[in-house]
Amino acid sequence: MITAKHKILSYYGCETCDCTNAQFENAVRKTGAKILQTISHKFKPQGLSILTLLAESHASLHTYPEYDFCYLDIFTCGNMNVAAFDKEMRRLLRPIHVSEKTINRSV
Repeated sequence: MITAKHKILSYYGCETCDCTNAQFENAVRKTGAKILQTISHKFKPQGLSILTLLAESHASLHTYPEYDFCYLDIFTCGNMNVAAFDKEMRRLLRPIHVSEKTINRSV
């Protein structure tokens, strides 16, 4: 049986939307997942996307600093602690409100 979780997050009223690849990878590592590669792109005049490819699937961040808003998601196969990713990203970005959904995608 394949065990998979997909956590989808929307962070509203973020104190900051700044995040480095190293900070994002640190949050991903807290799940127990294995990082294969991380790419990022800074948009002009503002905004950032980070995508981390995992042995277990992927994690992503998309920021909208003009709205103090960030989209995040982490999709993992296996018994990863996706809540640890959310906890670390909340600590880093300090949102006022969070909308979250976890989808179990097991077969």
